Amino acid sequence: MSEPTRQPETPPAAEIEEIGPADATTLFFESLVDAVGVETVFGDPIRADGRLIIPVAETSVGGGVGDVQYATAEGTEQRQMRFPLASRGGGGGASTRPVAVVVVTPTDVKVQPIFDLNRIALTGMATAVGMWRGITAFVQAMRKRR
Repeated sequence: MSEPTRQPETPPAAEIEEIGPADATTLFFESLVDAVGVETVFGDPIRADGRLIIPVAETSVGGGVGDVQYATAEGTEQRQMRFPLASRGGGGGASTRPVAVVVVTPTDVKVQPIFDLNRIALTGMATAVGMWRGITAFVQAMRKRR
């Protein structure tokens, strides 16, 4: 007969480290900045045919944290609870996309941008749709004037 598995005990409230929202925000953003360093923006150099090629990327980072404490009808009720009625949360993310390569030769240094054809196509389509709507609205307004 095997022993039942024992659940870990929750540490006493005195042992739980409390940090305020400002500290949590600072810790959160420091962690994101550490994750997205200069190595993320400038890739490892590559040597090919007497040239040094350095990839360059654009990095975006964002996030936020927050907390709230709920009031109870009676103050004593909240003090008697092991953990008061409160919630905290946070989230964030980072994205990286290639934007250029730096090509270094013995005589020259060039930055060659990387064009995202999908972005260009989507911008063109959005512009065409906007122009179509504008033209049709103008034509309808002119017809109503007659």
